[in-house]
Amino acid sequence: MATGTTAITNALVDLLAGDATLAGLAPDGVYFGAAPPHAARFVVVLYAHGVAVGEFGGRAYEDKYYAVKAVMRKTGDVDLATAQAAATRIETILDRAVLFAPGYSCMSCIFEEALEPEPDVDDSDDSVRWYQSGGIYRVQMSCD
Repeated sequence: MATGTTAITNALVDLLAGDATLAGLAPDGVYFGAAPPHAARFVVVLYAHGVAVGEFGGRAYEDKYYAVKAVMRKTGDVDLATAQAAATRIETILDRAVLFAPGYSCMSCIFEEALEPEPDVDDSDDSVRWYQSGGIYRVQMSCD
Protein backbone atom coordinates (compact mmCIF):
# COMPACT_ATOMS: atom_id res chain seq x y z
CA MET A 1 0.00 0.00 0.00
CA ALA A 2 1.31 3.44 -0.90
CA THR A 3 1.77 5.84 1.97
CA GLY A 4 2.39 9.55 2.38
CA THR A 5 2.85 11.69 -0.67
CA THR A 6 3.08 8.56 -2.81
CA ALA A 7 -0.56 7.68 -2.07
CA ILE A 8 -1.68 11.21 -2.92
CA THR A 9 0.38 11.27 -6.12
CA ASN A 10 -0.97 7.86 -7.14
CA ALA A 11 -4.54 9.08 -6.58
CA LEU A 12 -3.89 12.07 -8.85
CA VAL A 13 -2.30 9.94 -11.59
CA ASP A 14 -5.05 7.30 -11.35
CA LEU A 15 -7.83 9.89 -11.68
CA LEU A 16 -6.25 11.33 -14.82
CA ALA A 17 -5.46 7.91 -16.30
CA GLY A 18 -9.07 6.82 -15.88
CA ASP A 19 -10.53 9.54 -18.10
CA ALA A 20 -11.41 8.30 -21.61
CA THR A 21 -11.44 11.78 -23.17
CA LEU A 22 -7.96 12.57 -21.88
CA ALA A 23 -6.76 9.13 -23.04
CA GLY A 24 -7.92 10.04 -26.55
CA LEU A 25 -5.87 13.25 -26.48
CA ALA A 26 -2.85 11.70 -24.73
CA PRO A 27 -2.97 8.01 -25.71
CA ASP A 28 0.51 7.17 -24.44
CA GLY A 29 -0.61 7.53 -20.82
CA VAL A 30 -0.22 9.49 -17.60
CA TYR A 31 3.08 9.33 -15.72
CA PHE A 32 4.67 10.67 -12.57
CA GLY A 33 8.01 12.37 -13.20
CA ALA A 34 8.81 11.18 -16.73
CA ALA A 35 7.26 9.18 -19.53
CA PRO A 36 8.98 6.20 -21.15
CA PRO A 37 11.22 6.94 -24.16
CA HIS A 38 8.68 5.79 -26.79
CA ALA A 39 5.86 8.08 -25.56
CA ALA A 40 4.86 10.90 -27.93
CA ARG A 41 1.48 12.09 -26.52
CA PHE A 42 1.23 11.88 -22.75
CA VAL A 43 0.52 13.64 -19.47
CA VAL A 44 3.20 14.12 -16.86
CA VAL A 45 2.58 14.86 -13.18
CA LEU A 46 5.44 16.58 -11.38
CA TYR A 47 5.59 17.16 -7.64
CA ALA A 48 6.44 20.83 -7.14
CA HIS A 49 6.44 21.30 -3.37
CA GLY A 50 4.36 20.87 -0.27
CA VAL A 51 4.21 20.60 3.48
CA ALA A 52 2.85 18.27 6.11
CA VAL A 53 0.93 20.32 8.65
CA GLY A 54 0.95 19.07 12.20
CA GLU A 55 -1.61 19.59 14.94
CA PHE A 56 -2.16 17.99 18.34
CA GLY A 57 1.12 16.10 18.24
CA GLY A 58 0.60 14.47 14.84
CA ARG A 59 0.27 15.14 11.15
CA ALA A 60 -3.11 16.74 10.41
CA TYR A 61 -2.96 17.20 6.65
CA GLU A 62 -0.78 17.33 3.55
CA ASP A 63 -0.73 20.48 1.39
CA LYS A 64 0.86 19.63 -1.98
CA TYR A 65 1.42 21.41 -5.29
CA TYR A 66 1.76 19.57 -8.57
CA ALA A 67 2.57 20.70 -12.09
CA VAL A 68 0.44 18.69 -14.50
CA LYS A 69 1.28 19.00 -18.20
CA ALA A 70 0.19 17.54 -21.48
CA VAL A 71 3.25 16.86 -23.64
CA MET A 72 2.85 16.28 -27.37
CA ARG A 73 5.40 15.51 -30.07
CA LYS A 74 4.58 17.49 -33.22
CA THR A 75 3.39 15.11 -35.90
CA GLY A 76 0.81 15.71 -38.62
CA ASP A 77 -2.25 17.10 -36.88
CA VAL A 78 -0.76 16.96 -33.35
CA ASP A 79 0.48 20.40 -32.30
CA LEU A 80 0.18 23.03 -29.59
CA ALA A 81 -3.62 23.09 -29.99
CA THR A 82 -3.72 19.38 -29.10
CA ALA A 83 -1.61 20.00 -25.99
CA GLN A 84 -3.86 22.91 -25.01
CA ALA A 85 -6.99 20.77 -25.50
CA ALA A 86 -5.47 18.11 -23.23
CA ALA A 87 -4.58 20.78 -20.64
CA THR A 88 -8.16 22.01 -20.71
CA ARG A 89 -9.36 18.44 -20.13
CA ILE A 90 -6.89 18.03 -17.25
CA GLU A 91 -8.33 21.16 -15.64
CA THR A 92 -11.88 19.84 -16.08
CA ILE A 93 -10.88 16.59 -14.35
CA LEU A 94 -8.81 18.02 -11.50
CA ASP A 95 -10.35 21.37 -10.58
CA ARG A 96 -12.65 20.63 -7.62
CA ALA A 97 -12.00 16.89 -7.91
CA VAL A 98 -12.34 14.53 -4.98
CA LEU A 99 -9.27 12.33 -4.71
CA PHE A 100 -9.24 8.96 -2.95
CA ALA A 101 -5.97 7.92 -1.30
CA PRO A 102 -5.45 5.29 1.42
CA GLY A 103 -4.99 6.97 4.80
CA TYR A 104 -6.37 10.33 3.63
CA SER A 105 -9.58 12.24 3.10
CA CYS A 106 -9.72 14.83 0.36
CA MET A 107 -10.08 18.42 1.49
CA SER A 108 -9.57 20.08 -1.90
CA CYS A 109 -7.99 19.75 -5.32
CA ILE A 110 -7.95 23.04 -7.18
CA PHE A 111 -6.43 24.67 -10.23
CA GLU A 112 -4.02 27.39 -9.07
CA GLU A 113 -2.50 28.76 -12.28
CA ALA A 114 -1.81 28.00 -15.90
CA LEU A 115 1.65 27.12 -17.11
CA GLU A 116 2.57 29.09 -20.19
CA PRO A 117 2.16 26.84 -23.25
CA GLU A 118 5.57 26.25 -24.73
CA PRO A 119 7.29 24.52 -27.61
CA ASP A 120 10.56 22.67 -26.96
CA VAL A 121 13.21 21.45 -29.37
CA ASP A 122 14.14 17.78 -28.89
CA ASP A 123 17.63 17.41 -27.39
CA SER A 124 18.56 14.54 -29.70
CA ASP A 125 17.03 15.88 -32.95
CA ASP A 126 16.58 19.63 -33.48
CA SER A 127 13.98 19.00 -36.22
CA VAL A 128 11.58 17.51 -33.64
CA ARG A 129 9.28 19.80 -31.66
CA TRP A 130 7.45 19.07 -28.42
CA TYR A 131 4.50 21.10 -27.17
CA GLN A 132 3.56 21.39 -23.50
CA SER A 133 0.54 22.93 -21.82
CA GLY A 134 -0.84 22.52 -18.32
CA GLY A 135 -1.23 24.01 -14.89
CA ILE A 136 -0.36 24.02 -11.22
CA TYR A 137 -2.76 22.18 -8.91
CA ARG A 138 -3.01 22.38 -5.14
CA VAL A 139 -4.06 19.22 -3.34
CA GLN A 140 -4.97 19.22 0.35
CA MET A 141 -5.63 15.89 2.05
CA SER A 142 -6.38 15.36 5.72
CA CYS A 143 -4.68 12.44 7.42
CA ASP A 144 -7.05 9.78 8.69
